Amino acid sequence: MGRDTVLPMLLLLLLLSLASASVREALELHAQHTVLPIPMPSDAQLAELESGGVVKVRLPGSPGAPDGAMILAVSELSREALWLGSADSHGEEDRVTAHHLPLRGPEMFRWYGLVDLPRPFADRHFLIRTVINTALSAAQPGMWERAWNLEPSGQQTMRELVVSGTVAGVTPERFDASVYTPTNRGAWLMLDLDDGRTLFGYHAATSLGGDIPDAIVARYAFWGLDEIARTVFSRARAITSHYRAGHAPVRGGAGEPVPFYP
Repeated sequence: MGRDTVLPMLLLLLLLSLASASVREALELHAQHTVLPIPMPSDAQLAELESGGVVKVRLPGSPGAPDGAMILAVSELSREALWLGSADSHGEEDRVTAHHLPLRGPEMFRWYGLVDLPRPFADRHFLIRTVINTALSAAQPGMWERAWNLEPSGQQTMRELVVSGTVAGVTPERFDASVYTPTNRGAWLMLDLDDGRTLFGYHAATSLGGDIPDAIVARYAFWGLDEIARTVFSRARAITSHYRAGHAPVRGGAGEPVPFYP
């Protein structure tokens, strides 16, 4: 191998190491302020991200908590576009009955979902709160994160609303026949990188309870990560023509509404 061959290879390796550091540094800064920690990708995974690839990881559970799944990708799309693409679903889940509750403080979303599962499985339902991590954006303005978790006493809260007839499409009988999910948590993150690109991330851990094993749920969630990313990226690419004046405002990662596109 001659000098003319070695020098370009060394320069390429140097550039890859510097590029990987930008992702690593962003994740290290994120880790200082996150509300839901994630593991640092390996060196090989960091290089894969910088080359335009996608990294998927099975997240180990903890005592009493199920395994989770995570996807990371580096995108040319902006942090704002990806945030809006992940938040602006317009009820695309056709098997989910959704009911939004009034916000009580820092929430971005507070909503009840009842998932219509095929027989012989019982339906599943949950009440979750999605909270913006404003501490992260205050410390690192180019980093946005929001996380969701089950609302404490959510099952009791929702049963009272169902009995009162407030939740359209859900009767007390259907509510009582459904299984309330023991675990439903995760987060979205969009982090600016030094080269102008955005690190996109999504991770979740769910237990459906009842007769559905957590291992099957985790495996299904892992298989679905690519579709989640494709859907968000597709929405994000079209968001400039969609998120305009007249659209309901969406709160960004600093807590303020994302400005409409002209």
